[in-house]
Amino acid sequence: MQVTRTNPSPAALSALRGYFSRQGELNGVDSQTVSGGQSFAIEPTVQQTLHDTVQHSSAFLTQYVNFELVDDISGQKIFIDDDGLVITSNTDTSGSGKRSGIDPSTLKDKGYECRTNDFDTLLPWSKLNKWAKFPDFQMRLTEFLSKRQALDHIKIGFNGTSYAANSNRTANPLGQDVNIGWLQTIRAEAPAHVKSTDNSFGSAETDYFKNIDAMAFSARKSLLDEVHRERLDLVVILGSSLLNDKYFKVMNKEDIDPSEHTHRDALVSEKRIGGMEAITVPYFPEDAFLIMPKGSLSVYEQEGSRRTKLDEDHASRGYNRWFTHNVDYVVENLGAVALVENIVDSDEPTE
Repeated sequence: MQVTRTNPSPAALSALRGYFSRQGELNGVDSQTVSGGQSFAIEPTVQQTLHDTVQHSSAFLTQYVNFELVDDISGQKIFIDDDGLVITSNTDTSGSGKRSGIDPSTLKDKGYECRTNDFDTLLPWSKLNKWAKFPDFQMRLTEFLSKRQALDHIKIGFNGTSYAANSNRTANPLGQDVNIGWLQTIRAEAPAHVKSTDNSFGSAETDYFKNIDAMAFSARKSLLDEVHRERLDLVVILGSSLLNDKYFKVMNKEDIDPSEHTHRDALVSEKRIGGMEAITVPYFPEDAFLIMPKGSLSVYEQEGSRRTKLDEDHASRGYNRWFTHNVDYVVENLGAVALVENIVDSDEPTE
């Protein structure tokens, strides 16, 4: 019987020494600082690379979410959408009339506020021993951490409702108390764009909506600001319980990122729902849908906020990789989004 080794192999120790040396080289610190378990700041250029690596490890984050580094911990949004009104105008200057430039930005939304989050990861010796056998050990380690962080961004972005000083991953497995996510921002700051009761379809008795397509069309026409209702870049993200062969057949198309390392986590429908491209994403609330233009969701990270350290954890038989950064989940234009929740398919059989 094969026994899993729980102590470091010589190959794992050698691979880690190479990793420590490379981390020190990239971030302007000596390898002893890294190997000695001291905390150090991530250089801005390295931070940008890691930031991009996390985004590009997920098809959904790559195609639908902006990832940006910001100078300050709080401030104005970067991707401020326009207000949808015309810029072209006429002004009679023969009298007292004066021409003036028009700023089409939407400034009614609140700005951003990055909050400190930790992404501390235990790397068991058993896992490091296996990876050490491959020449791309450092790449494997980086990709593992990047994919895990990308999934956490999706979980927290769609499910985060509060920011607790001491979060509880057992009680809140989707990061509900880690940070304030996109959907909670819409609920709190744009309640007129949220419909969360009496959302049923498919029942001959209620006849509220015949199907999810009719419900999405209605939400588009009633919950979006009027100037955004006919936009061609609108998409609808649907929860898993709303998907079936009748309403959602997945399109067989290539990944949007040719890299073999990109995780295919955004499934696109072959039919439009409510006149919009429809997609499903893991960890999105199963009984809801969100209408938005592409690029409405963002992850902001404060530049210079990343600090990390690595130290051996004898009790857990591995290495701890401690990591801190300041993050906010931003909805760029609250007037161009619509959230419908607590949807019930009345045709579903009940016990």
